[in-house]
Amino acid sequence: MRSIHFLSVLPGFCALIALNSMPAHAQSPAKAGAATAKTAPSKTAPKTTQDYRLEANDVLQVTVLGEPTLSTPRIKVDSSGKIRLPMVGAITVTGKTIGQVTREITSVLDKELLHPDVTVTLLEARPVPISRVVVSGAVLKPGLYDLTNGWRISEVLAAAGGLSTRPELVRATLGRGKEPVLPLDLEAILRDPSTPANIRLKAGDTIRIAETTFPIRVAGQVKIVGVYDVPIGSSLDDAIALAGGLGPRAAARKVTITHTDGTVVPVDLTPGKDTARTVKLQTGDLILVPESNDRVALLGAVARPGYFDIDAGATMRVSQALVLAGGVTPKAALTRANLVRSDGTIINLDLFGLLIRGDQTRNVTIEPGDIITVPEGSGVAVYGAVKTSGTYNIEEGRIPVLSDILTLAGGLSAPPEDVSVRITRRTPTVDATTTVATTTTAAPTVISLQNASSREVLDTRIYDGDSIIVEALKTQLVLVTGEVKSPGSFEIKEGTSLVEAINRAGGPTDKAALTKVTVRHKDSTSQQLDIRASLKEGAAEPPFILKSGDYIVIPENKRQVYVMEAVNQPGYVPVPETGGLTVGDALTKAGGPKDRAKLRQVAIFHQNPKGETTQNILNLQEAKSAIDALNTQLQPGDILYVPQGSQSQGFFRTLTQSAGLLNIFRLF
Repeated sequence: MRSIHFLSVLPGFCALIALNSMPAHAQSPAKAGAATAKTAPSKTAPKTTQDYRLEANDVLQVTVLGEPTLSTPRIKVDSSGKIRLPMVGAITVTGKTIGQVTREITSVLDKELLHPDVTVTLLEARPVPISRVVVSGAVLKPGLYDLTNGWRISEVLAAAGGLSTRPELVRATLGRGKEPVLPLDLEAILRDPSTPANIRLKAGDTIRIAETTFPIRVAGQVKIVGVYDVPIGSSLDDAIALAGGLGPRAAARKVTITHTDGTVVPVDLTPGKDTARTVKLQTGDLILVPESNDRVALLGAVARPGYFDIDAGATMRVSQALVLAGGVTPKAALTRANLVRSDGTIINLDLFGLLIRGDQTRNVTIEPGDIITVPEGSGVAVYGAVKTSGTYNIEEGRIPVLSDILTLAGGLSAPPEDVSVRITRRTPTVDATTTVATTTTAAPTVISLQNASSREVLDTRIYDGDSIIVEALKTQLVLVTGEVKSPGSFEIKEGTSLVEAINRAGGPTDKAALTKVTVRHKDSTSQQLDIRASLKEGAAEPPFILKSGDYIVIPENKRQVYVMEAVNQPGYVPVPETGGLTVGDALTKAGGPKDRAKLRQVAIFHQNPKGETTQNILNLQEAKSAIDALNTQLQPGDILYVPQGSQSQGFFRTLTQSAGLLNIFRLF
């Protein structure tokens, strides 16, 4: 704490002495809560045009003329594209111009205020990402991705939604500038992200994932009915050859190819026709070669796939056809079966509702030439920090939870607090009530197991086809210094938040400037953050990720008031960064007045921007004026003087001459 000398006599305080000697009714003390001058706009604010469209990470200033409590000097557009303002609440600003946002805020405030005058200013434009990688081929969301520092192959695959097929059916390569193309072992990478094959990426890298084969179904009058993985570029002739050729009763003129989008392509396979050579097959195609007699075909996860006769004049239903095929296998995906009519019409079958729940409304009538396909469930793939990685089948129609799948994988190979779980969902899911199949292509979900004791985490629902990667969290070292209770170096887990790291250091002191917390990285870059709201219980964390070697500095709050003379703990008292500091607050933080304090003549000395010093005398002893006096607002740089009760009024005047108040003001 700085020492203050009162023995140097400084000129220029004659006005103070005169003011102190005036009668009480002639003095003009500064009133609490006086309006402050408007702050000039920042000269560093970026230039913008009227058609600039706002996005996440843009920084705005919102000013409501004459309403400082509704004004926000600095607010950042969050990742959801919203800002939150007093009285207005949350509004979406992404894709809008400054003018549109101004009008929207004005429209809301117009319901509460009379002719509100709103000004919205762009303080800082969002940074333009320059580090990107390209992912193309067999992923759910191919495209250009901003490269996060430290990303490896597994991270960018997760960002791209994961593979659109099994890892063993693709060939992946990494292109990097003029370097030779590098083959990637995706099976090893997805099985164990810590493998050296999981290469760290660089800006400009290109990951290409090409399917080497794709599945098709061949049904009808062929020698070997089934599902085949065919090379890319295969024709219909190639597929028929894999199925052993046409059967003796094949209707070659009526062959159809049904694509996954429902499109049906008729093909004539009679000799001399070139159609079969020009049609290119697609993933999931159904090739149907009909026959002339009354039969039904059952394919996929049944005990005896093949053709079964329908007796003349008889009516056959799905349940009867399944009995002829020996029933479904344990791996059957009961909610994803379908029936294809001879005209190409596709009917979704709910075998779970029929066979398990006994719902006869789902027992569809079979027609001659129908094909029933019962696919196998994809299972749930579990890799990473579990005792037994692999793919585990789940009971079709019943939805397990995360704890069930982890148990099937032998449990975690690391403590729950040291891992995170990444769930990628790219296959049809089933509603638990209606068992209606729908397609989900959601982005990977990351779940922390640090609160694994809570059933809410372990009860996360898992669906057939999900991929689960259990990643071990890395430890990292950060340094926390400045206005914290226990500064020092701390070892934290990967993903630890900024507020958690500060709490590890004992939390901020009363003098901490929480609006100007700085994080310096090892690469010499730094970021300044406002963590006031984040310190509140249940508040959202700022969008910030700590890195190993980060240096966190919590500076001192320089906005202070000096409390002197007849108090128990004289010295500097910080002015809160939000709200204000009253005379009562300052006296409390200074330990309260001494027993001999002269409370009738407590003085506030304030120096304005022109260097002029004003004095406000408060009476804290009389009940009528004490409450208002204690609620008087102090400004940063003010001096609160509590005189000793034993000194005379003349001594008080002498002190104002010789106390060196100008030097005290210069300390702020």
